[in-house]
Amino acid sequence: MRLAREPHLELKVFYLWDLGVSEARDPGFLKPLQWDIPLLDGYRHVFIPNRSRNPGNHHFLGYINPSLNRAVAAWQPDVVLVMNYAFLSYLLLLIDPRFWSIPFLFRGDSHDLARSGGIRAWLGQALRRLIFRRFSAFLVVGQANRTYYRRCGVPASRLIDAPHAVDNDRFLAAADDARREALALRERLGIAAHHTVVLFVGKFVDVKRPFDILEAFGQLPATLLDGAG
Repeated sequence: MRLAREPHLELKVFYLWDLGVSEARDPGFLKPLQWDIPLLDGYRHVFIPNRSRNPGNHHFLGYINPSLNRAVAAWQPDVVLVMNYAFLSYLLLLIDPRFWSIPFLFRGDSHDLARSGGIRAWLGQALRRLIFRRFSAFLVVGQANRTYYRRCGVPASRLIDAPHAVDNDRFLAAADDARREALALRERLGIAAHHTVVLFVGKFVDVKRPFDILEAFGQLPATLLDGAG
């Protein structure tokens, strides 16, 4: 991890669940999941036991980590970066008086492109406005994410651009193998080489809106649909 190599930065990551490191059932994929690449090399980290009876990010009580606050306090950080706020363990961390003098940063990829009206939406935004006051700055991943924060009352001065990044070297090194595997998959599926393939990558759950791509595909002009697969 590049951050861990910065000479003036001491980094430690507190994980609240070991999904993907040890094999566990992901509620969204409905099957066991384990990463096939090393994700823990090169930086300090600790796994905080998750006592939830039903762990995961699909409900508020999916993260119950009673020892988290004590572990973070013992490390005495100068700043804390969190990636969520909508679960019990995160909220208990945010309201803990031991950390009120420590700046908290937030980085997420939420947006409200599909926002709806009504009292529930209004209450949700009001709650976010309250929670967001706790953060000293927000790391913004894109324009829709920026708009989301601004609509929640976050001043522009607290928004810092921090777009998503990938390991380019790793993907470039694997590019030739990936092309060969893609061609082999097209053959197995009977898709001609000149056909265009439209791909959805994500969980088949409502929040990921998998049917949007089918609706968009159906609205393409006939000239573009010719030869599509």
